[in-house]
Amino acid sequence: YSFALLVYPYSKWKILLIYLAFNIAYIIIFFYYLVTDPSLLAIRVSKFDSETKLIVASYVLITIAINLLTILIFIRKSMQSPNRVIQWKAKLILLAFLFFGIGAILDSVISLIALTLFITRLILLISSIIFYIGWTMPPKLAKLIVKEAA
Repeated sequence: YSFALLVYPYSKWKILLIYLAFNIAYIIIFFYYLVTDPSLLAIRVSKFDSETKLIVASYVLITIAINLLTILIFIRKSMQSPNRVIQWKAKLILLAFLFFGIGAILDSVISLIALTLFITRLILLISSIIFYIGWTMPPKLAKLIVKEAA
C-alpha cells in the first residue's frame, strides 16, 4: 500500500487488489495442503531446517520478484531526490534487499547442510541489519554521510 501510495497514487487500489488476490489465493492453497498433506509444503530436515516443496518455493520466488520490482522502482525514485541522506538510504535498502534475496533463495530452494545453513542465516542477518540502517538512518550516521558528501 505504501509503495503504491507514494509511487502510483492513482493506481494504488488496483495494485493493492492484485497483490491481495495473489496472497489470498496462496493462503487458501497453503492451508488446504496444511490440512490434507503438509509434506507437499515442506519436510523437516533437521531441528533448524526444512526443505520447502514446489508450492512454497514458487510463492517465495514470485514474492521476491514482485518485491524486487517494487524496491527497484522505489529506489530509482529515491535516487532522484536532491537529499543525500535519502539517496544513501536508497542505496542501503537496495544492498539489504540484494542480501535478503540471495539469503531467501538459498533458504528456500537449496538443501542446506550445517555450513550452508549458517552462511544463509548469516546473509539474512546482515540483510536485516542493513535494512534497519537504511530505513531508520541513525542521525549520527546521516550527519557523517552528509558531511563526507559535501
